[in-house]
Amino acid sequence: MNDQIRSTFLKLLFIGLISSGFANASSPVKSLTETSIDKLLKKRTLSVSRSEQRLGHNLAKLYEIAEKGYFNQRLAKKLLKQTKGHPTFSIYKAWLKSMISIQTNKSAKALQAVCSKMTNQSFENLLEEELGNQATTMCFNQYLKLLSRNSKSFAGKKRQVEFFKKHAKWVSHNSNIESLNYLLSRFKNSPKTLKEYSLGLTSYFMKSEQVPPKSLLQYMDITPELTRYIQVKGLDQNSSKYVLYRELKKLIKKTFNAADSNKPIKEITKLLSEALNYYKLSYPHLPKYKANKRILSLGKSLTRRSHFEAARQAFSAILEQNPNDENVIYEKMWTWVTQENYSKAISRVVKPYKLDEKFKSLKDERLQFWVAYSMKEKGIDEHLEVFEDLVTKSPLNYYSILAAKLLAEEKEEAADKLYFKLANQNSSTPQKMPDLDQKSTYALKRLKIWGSLDFKPFIKLEYKSIFKTHSRSIAQNNESHDLGQSQASMILLASSILKEEKNYLESFKIIYRGLNRKLISLDEEVLNVLFPRPFLNQVSKYSKGYDPLIALSLIRQESGFNSRARSWVGARGLMQLMPKTARMYWRGIKTRHLYNPKINIKIGSKYLKKLMTQYDHNLVYALSAYNAGESRVKKWRKEYLTHEGSILHNIENIPFPETRKYVKLIYRNLFFYKMMDKKTELADSTKVNKIFDVSIGFNAD
Repeated sequence: MNDQIRSTFLKLLFIGLISSGFANASSPVKSLTETSIDKLLKKRTLSVSRSEQRLGHNLAKLYEIAEKGYFNQRLAKKLLKQTKGHPTFSIYKAWLKSMISIQTNKSAKALQAVCSKMTNQSFENLLEEELGNQATTMCFNQYLKLLSRNSKSFAGKKRQVEFFKKHAKWVSHNSNIESLNYLLSRFKNSPKTLKEYSLGLTSYFMKSEQVPPKSLLQYMDITPELTRYIQVKGLDQNSSKYVLYRELKKLIKKTFNAADSNKPIKEITKLLSEALNYYKLSYPHLPKYKANKRILSLGKSLTRRSHFEAARQAFSAILEQNPNDENVIYEKMWTWVTQENYSKAISRVVKPYKLDEKFKSLKDERLQFWVAYSMKEKGIDEHLEVFEDLVTKSPLNYYSILAAKLLAEEKEEAADKLYFKLANQNSSTPQKMPDLDQKSTYALKRLKIWGSLDFKPFIKLEYKSIFKTHSRSIAQNNESHDLGQSQASMILLASSILKEEKNYLESFKIIYRGLNRKLISLDEEVLNVLFPRPFLNQVSKYSKGYDPLIALSLIRQESGFNSRARSWVGARGLMQLMPKTARMYWRGIKTRHLYNPKINIKIGSKYLKKLMTQYDHNLVYALSAYNAGESRVKKWRKEYLTHEGSILHNIENIPFPETRKYVKLIYRNLFFYKMMDKKTELADSTKVNKIFDVSIGFNAD
């Protein structure tokens, strides 16, 4: 395939892929479970009263402050009383009673008995177990505090020391380290007592193969045995491992600086050889994960600067020590693929690492896609099987969508049918919802409350309990449902409940788990949960000059449709706008206004339109700028995004992993939204997209 034909083919691949989902794609077959799910959601048994909502809110509040090591005894007693009138929350009674008993016992001796009893509890399900563990952790925290207030002679008594040693797991819990540090600090002038307590901790850490927290080590009595253990685990920053690692970092930095300063390749190669020789000689004594990560980062940097042979040397050095590292294998292969030298990609990577033989065991979708793509370019028929396996393993993956499109073109089959056949090869959705027992109904009702509150700790606990405990009891009570079908039913029901409460992000997580376990099929019901359309009317109103589904796909990725979302850097709302960016379009706007969906979409859509216009409707550039900033994209276009004929290559060459993933996922979102869209009219009438639904930066000719 010559360069001009290949360039045209790659353009058409992406245009055809994104513009309308799959060419001639019809909607997937509607799941027979949809009606029964709707009926269940509307049942009175799942409706939540105001008093139940308030009770749930206060339980979440109590749990939250307990996680921080505090407790509101008055609130706990009030809630315990209220749970008697609300059987939905009866599962929380034991936890509330335990927490109250911790506060009512005011001496270390009395609390000993309480804590000891808690460690011997048995639980019916995961939710009770997690709540019980939190209460037990807090009990030992309180015990440590009370022990610190007692006389040193009391703490040094044999009975106290033995109790401490027996329960070292609980006293050294992450939540209790501060209290433990304070207790040990009080034994500074009682070396015998400190030694006894330290021996108990040392024994526990070594038996459980855990590394003691650094803050704890400064208060412990350090034995020679513990010193050796710490050195083996690599915690000691002055150990030989870290002395050698610091030297390696210096050599790597010299190589990087030479490449960054555009020094002659001869000088770069010389510095690289020094770094790699040092890496190979000292490898047995280095912190391996960190050392490999540094060399990998250097290799990727050399690739981006087109020093391909030097980059291969770096990747090969890592692979000598870690021959099955798929991430490194991919990076080595990419040094040839990015030059469209597929022959070398096959002869130097695919064949030596037997990727064409063991593709079914590959976990890196990028690697599997480009292995198949390289084989396809060189006319190797086995690429079809590799593409098919990719779609079956990871149907929602960006690379699976590309693979399905290529398969459909080669096989001349209807793309949608081929895709759904492969995606659902090892899974099936139950056709009928099972009858729910009372405990399962209560669990789903609580999930509904936690979803409305967006209280993630209880959402996670409740779902785990529903999936592992309640699914089992449902399977036992329904002859037509085995365990897998019961779990699938509960996945669909739980995700639909969270979607109904507008907690989209948590509903996505549950569906992903079901798909990964091959418990559910990728049907219309599942796609409607994964790709909902809240705010579509407002998005359509303000998305002028580009397809509104682009903005919807962006919102799904930016905030998961959570209008209260806030990132660690300060971006806010549905389209994750920075206040500074927002003020470019609305002078004097208050930061709090960005949580208003209408305002956020109005400003965000204007900013996205500005980027689309600025980059001649090239969606890769516009999305990259939205995520990483316009100044970075300006630099990237000069140095890295240089494949004018291949959008696929340009996406892979985005240097920021976060931005690269972001662009891929929005293309993935956009594909599914277009596939589910019932409209056939063009949404984009601009000249460059005259015959396409979506602007991606390529002319019609």
